[in-house]
Amino acid sequence: MIELKEGKIIEFECELISPFHSTFREHRNLLRCAPYILGSTFRGSLAKYFIQQNCSEEKIEKLKRMEDIKNIRQFHLICKGKCPVKYFFTNQTQLLFSFGNFAEPNYIFPTRISLNRNDRSATEGVLVNLEAIATNTKFKFQIILLEDALEIENEVKRAVEYIGLYVGIGRFKSIGFGRFKVNAIKEYTLNNFFKQVSKNYNFKEGIEKIKLKLKTPLVLDFYSKPSDLKLLGKIFSEMLYTRTIELSREIYKESIEKHEIKRVIAQIKTEFVSRFSLETNTRENRLVAWVDSAFQLETSEITDNFKFQLLLCSMFGIGEWSDWGFGRFDIVMRENNGK
Repeated sequence: MIELKEGKIIEFECELISPFHSTFREHRNLLRCAPYILGSTFRGSLAKYFIQQNCSEEKIEKLKRMEDIKNIRQFHLICKGKCPVKYFFTNQTQLLFSFGNFAEPNYIFPTRISLNRNDRSATEGVLVNLEAIATNTKFKFQIILLEDALEIENEVKRAVEYIGLYVGIGRFKSIGFGRFKVNAIKEYTLNNFFKQVSKNYNFKEGIEKIKLKLKTPLVLDFYSKPSDLKLLGKIFSEMLYTRTIELSREIYKESIEKHEIKRVIAQIKTEFVSRFSLETNTRENRLVAWVDSAFQLETSEITDNFKFQLLLCSMFGIGEWSDWGFGRFDIVMRENNGK
């Protein structure tokens, strides 16, 4: 029987009480909205809230002058006392975030909005059309607390509710965008949630081909030139195993053996995704394999060890930024007769 480390998954069922916008693509007179809320958006909003609540103005000013992520991490870890900010910077991840998934995205187009040319803030500047997710649209997301981070469970719940009602998420918060209310909170132990996910997949005998279909974008952090994409299958196999090793340290109590994959066929659509880094105060852009891209794996045998690896990675994602919801996938089985 598989036993994971102590942990809890908190699922927030929410509803927008004002329009939400996070820029997905910029055109000359139109800002397209992303069809999701990044897990890093939730992480950044929560971390910023806890920093403002727990750090003195003097410490916050020191943080603003720091650029090296290692120094920022150390700055928080040496802080004395029970401070929730620590758990965002631990060496082994103790807080993970999912994407915010809209049940039925309903787009609206506010007539015009005045934006600053440099940072798109809501001040004097150019006029553009703005695509946004409409008020009353429902969405849900998860925050996963591992081991010591369970100590701040109640603080996390209160912070999410406060941020939703009084701060907002996404862009244009200064004019009231991105506000939401929490309608319900569901909780699962890590082990029970894993068992539920396992029931969704039936690994029958005779299966030799498995298709992994992306539910969230997968960061292709290895990409530097077009020829790299020719090696995507081999690289994907390594990404899968590397993430498994990380998760075995963070979530599982034992080591995991590498499984040999004979062949990987990639069918991908590429896009660019941008996120704002709270730590370095900069915007980061990545090439990604977009949602519904697929990777077909061929292997001589589907062992229990390999099933476990696939299930674990489907839950927690693979690749860069996977702790923030990127690289999650569904598992589709195919029998050896191709059916």
